[in-house]
Amino acid sequence: MKKNIYPMNVLSPSASIETRLSESFHVAERRADGSRGLQPTVFGRTELRRGATPDGCGRRRRLFNRRSATTLFLMPDRGLKPTATVNPSLREEPANTNRHRLQTARNAFNPFNPFALLPLLLLTTSGVFAGDLPAVIGITEPFLDVRLSASVPGIITARKFKEGEFVKEGDLIIELDKRLEELEVERRQLVVEARRVDYEGTAKLFKTTKGTSKEEMDKKESDYKLAVVEHLMAEEQLRRRVVKCPLAGTIVELPLQTGESCQPYQAVARVVDTRRSYFVANLDAKSAATLKLEQPIQLEVDTGAGLEQVTGAITFLSPVADPASGLIKIKAVFENPAGKFRPGLAGKLHLK
Repeated sequence: MKKNIYPMNVLSPSASIETRLSESFHVAERRADGSRGLQPTVFGRTELRRGATPDGCGRRRRLFNRRSATTLFLMPDRGLKPTATVNPSLREEPANTNRHRLQTARNAFNPFNPFALLPLLLLTTSGVFAGDLPAVIGITEPFLDVRLSASVPGIITARKFKEGEFVKEGDLIIELDKRLEELEVERRQLVVEARRVDYEGTAKLFKTTKGTSKEEMDKKESDYKLAVVEHLMAEEQLRRRVVKCPLAGTIVELPLQTGESCQPYQAVARVVDTRRSYFVANLDAKSAATLKLEQPIQLEVDTGAGLEQVTGAITFLSPVADPASGLIKIKAVFENPAGKFRPGLAGKLHLK
């Protein structure tokens, strides 16, 4: 009967990291069916299991597996149990299966394999035989897209328009609480009037009777000018309590309701102008070289119900290319007075 010899290493009682190789050997007899008979079994509890040998309790062993060249640490063995019989053919089957899968994947991506390029060839030739003109896919954007905000914090007291309504340039959209600012403007106005009267009386007295000094008149003049500046500052603070539209367009978003608070520069409204729209795409350098500014182009823009033809003009050709893709960004503007085209949908640019 064949015997396998495995070197065992006894760990030090102090449980330090360093270990030493024992001079003794553990002999395990291999049976005819391939199993090793009774082997140490690892248990997590400290008490003895039924069938455990006193000789095998309390040992710490370090087993060196010659097949995988790895070191296995075993806890104190608490008993003996038969080990399962391992068939060598079962260990080799996963390796053969993985090797077969790897070879199949390599063949699929082999550039010299004619079947790997078959889908690409079919896709290319189908476009050629269909007679389609070269086209570039892009996206549409509104001509103007602005998010409005207030520069001061406050509570929204009024919303003058609803979502979907058209606003003109300068229309008031949002109002914040402004009672304190209104009172401050009135107070500064009264201070300005008082300083003005004081300065004019002192200047008249100085010119007619010389009853006051020039230094006193200059001081009154400085106080009056300072009051005027403070009044202007109060009016500016009042103007910041309202949000006005800087362009003509359609309100598409009002995220805050009346009574809610807003922080400085937090978006309170979004206005877009879709009477004209942009078509934005990225072209390769060769295609972009055939275009120039103000050049008319033919576009196919999605309306939701289908594609419709529209004529646009190139307004922007990027002077640089994207270093990662090598593509060049272009923008073309087209008219959309009736709002037939909704910005955000895809479109095509046909190259001649």
